Amino acid sequence: TFVRSDKSKSYFSRTQVKFRRRRECKTDYSPPSLIQRQEQVLHPQVPVSSASPTVRHCPDRLRSHLVTAADGAEYHVEADGERSPFRAYLDIGLARATTGANIFGVLKGAVDGGLDIPHKCKRFPGYNAEEKSYDADAHRARIFGSHVSSWMDELEEKDQALYQRQFSAYVAAGITSEDIEGMYERVHAAIRANPQRTTVAKEGKPNSFNQKKLNLKQRKERVATKKPS
Repeated sequence: TFVRSDKSKSYFSRTQVKFRRRRECKTDYSPPSLIQRQEQVLHPQVPVSSASPTVRHCPDRLRSHLVTAADGAEYHVEADGERSPFRAYLDIGLARATTGANIFGVLKGAVDGGLDIPHKCKRFPGYNAEEKSYDADAHRARIFGSHVSSWMDELEEKDQALYQRQFSAYVAAGITSEDIEGMYERVHAAIRANPQRTTVAKEGKPNSFNQKKLNLKQRKERVATKKPS
């Protein structure tokens, strides 16, 4: 039987393989190129992880030195005389552009810190898509963790054991639901006082993938020390 090929040899010789990170579904290179054409955005005192938009707002204010107050209001940095602000573009990669996502908490923190990032408020907490209005007070409440305070009160009443487990870091630090807003206010004040980022040494054994590679002599010495004398 004869099978006809619709694609010739010259077609396959011209095929371009996608970038490695695109093949691995780690980076979508389409949004950055679109941003470059349109110039539009498409898309150490807190004892918790960085998985919260409230927490993500703080380190980016720290990196960009906290120019304006964290009141949730829409802010766009302006040029100071002949010196223009540093311009950056948000690239969310393959992440979904959902309202209130952590990536937009990072965006708000960087913008409040003085970076010139073209953006709109449509993905910030407090934006009403039906009325096309933006409530800055609702966003401010989100920045200062009012939703965390409400959840702490609700969980403490319903399940004390779950509350102790989920907010174990807060309990150990003596932080209650009434202290959340004040805690973040102190964090912002500390950033204003000293915007330099300090690294804290981690305790415990380092991860195996961070260990320095040994040469042949060092490996032999390591084996010799483990052998019984």
